[in-house]
Amino acid sequence: MVSRFKVFLSVVLFFFFASTVFAGDYAVDKGSALVSGTFSFANASGDLYEEDGNSATTISLNPSVLYFVIPNFAVGGNFLLAHTSQGDASMSALAIGPKVAYFIGGPNSKVYPYFGAGFAYVRQSVSLGGGDDFTISGTKISLGAGAAVMVKPHWALVFEGAYNLDNMKPENEESVSGNIFAVSVGIAGFIF
Repeated sequence: MVSRFKVFLSVVLFFFFASTVFAGDYAVDKGSALVSGTFSFANASGDLYEEDGNSATTISLNPSVLYFVIPNFAVGGNFLLAHTSQGDASMSALAIGPKVAYFIGGPNSKVYPYFGAGFAYVRQSVSLGGGDDFTISGTKISLGAGAAVMVKPHWALVFEGAYNLDNMKPENEESVSGNIFAVSVGIAGFIF
């Protein structure tokens, strides 16, 4: 998994340096770049979510980098790091993969609605306590829509809704699929 992180980091650095050399004239112009990230924290408690009196806590970080190859259309990469814990049990997830997005708007827009799609390889490390550790790997397909609301010439707040189709395969078992609907809020920096 370290090699995938190095590839992701190389892509981020490439897009950053390429965008400073061939920068566009506005946020979603050809040659511009977008670096964004969302952070979430969730704590689930009560009879429905607690096990042996322990609530479940999840922390996740989801950065991405996009490079505008033509006006309004960008390609890049997405990264996810998440950790969930409940009592002695914990799960860490790492996902990395390509992403594309189409933004609507021009040079004077204050809001850029967008549609995006991504694919990621996922690896989850699960520890149930008492030495019961195992790994689950799989894929994630994500389809989303949102808006980048410009708050400064190069900065935006990002609001997004996404549908994720996950397909995970525990060790020595058949793969299992599931769906997630997610809403996220974050911050984005446009380099142009």
